[in-house]
Amino acid sequence: MTRHALFFRGVNVGKRRIAMADLRDMLRGLGGDDVQTVLQSGTAVISHPEEGAKEIERIVEAAFAARFGFESWTHARGRADLDQVVARNPFPEFAGEHPDHLLVSFGRDEFDLTAVEAVQSQVTGPERLAAVARELYVVFPDGIGTSTLPRVKGYTKLIGQATARNWNTVVKVRDAL
Repeated sequence: MTRHALFFRGVNVGKRRIAMADLRDMLRGLGGDDVQTVLQSGTAVISHPEEGAKEIERIVEAAFAARFGFESWTHARGRADLDQVVARNPFPEFAGEHPDHLLVSFGRDEFDLTAVEAVQSQVTGPERLAAVARELYVVFPDGIGTSTLPRVKGYTKLIGQATARNWNTVVKVRDAL
């Protein structure tokens, strides 16, 4: 069995609320073993016979939509992937001092570096962005709630189907694998 971290997009925000116990039950029903959820973040860790991340994403997304009545893009990562996410963090000072001000967005494909640069060039606040492979790291020095970054032209398209977690959650999920 292969261990996977599953990051669900758009879960437990707005009206798209689900109980983590129901998510664990769904994952067990798909053949998942040693299923854990992390906080109420729409993040789970499972052992599953399927080794490929793309295939487990497909399986889980279909079951999720059938069970909960809405779609949630799911991003699967293994332990080695999350070790790399932690090691490649371009903003280590925020990971230590303000981990809740550092978000990692998990995407399906590599982020377009030209698009990242175009968004960064329009940012008038202290926020900084850096893409490394399928992850986009964003620092919000003054906090996420006051940031104007979501209104920057191209930002919504940049993050597209990605889903973000703060640094504390990323590390908890990695450690749970």
